Order: sequence, then C-alpha cells, then structure tokens
Amino acid sequence: MKDPAQQLVVRQHERRECRVPVRVRVGDADAERVTLSRSAGDGSGAIPAMMVDASGGGLGLETSVFLPRGLRVVVAAGFGDTLLEMPARVQRVLMNSRKPTYYLGLAFTQTGDARAELADRLMQALRAAPAAEAAPRNGNGGAGRC
Repeated sequence: MKDPAQQLVVRQHERRECRVPVRVRVGDADAERVTLSRSAGDGSGAIPAMMVDASGGGLGLETSVFLPRGLRVVVAAGFGDTLLEMPARVQRVLMNSRKPTYYLGLAFTQTGDARAELADRLMQALRAAPAAEAAPRNGNGGAGRC
C-alpha cells in the first residue's frame, strides 16, 4: 500500500494570484458542441470573466457562466497595447457561490515550446502591468490588479 503522502496530487507549476478582466469564447473545435446564449455575454459569443490566478500550465478564472469540463476555449487578456489569446481546456469547475460564481481551472492546450512561450509572455505581461493598465482592450472594462 502506498504512503498517503505519495498519493497527493501536487501542482506542476507555481500559481501567481492576480485580478485581470478577460473575455472567454468557445474554441472553434467545440463551437458545434457548445453554443453560448446571447444572454450569457454581450452577443459576440464571448463571456466576461476574471483571471484570478495564472501559472506555466494554465489559468484560474471566475465567471457567472457555467462551462463544462473538457470544453476548449480561448481566453483573451489585454495588457496595454498587447492582447494575449490563450487556447485552453476546462479541467476543473467549482461553484464558489450561489450568485452563481464558478471557478474554472484551465490548462493551456499548446504543448512544448509553444506552451512555454505563451506562459512566459503571460507572466511577463502580469509582472509589467500596472494596476490601471491591466484591463483588456476588448471592452471588458475595469482595472486589473496583479
């Protein structure tokens, strides 16, 4: 029998807490499987969310819209003149409150060097973003804070 400590799931990447408004849309590969209602967002097919943590392997988002596990999405985050689009897959869904508010644990879908480059660009943007400039350019509004 394994030691219980050996059975623990340990994160592969250190998480960085932040508060950055983002937009989430269903990825092209799953667009036929999941369609968001017009009332779920602004009618553009994207929903607002708040990035609450980030790591070399993915993101943590809070949103009022339930997205199922396994769904492929694209998360757009604006930092000044830079817009990062991050393809990811919903790995975990937790309901945080009865409002409702959901926590979505997302894993980047890119692999190898492409994933490392994306994660590096995101971490650099989070480090460089002043609180007043961390809001996305895509009209989500509000100031981000890292």
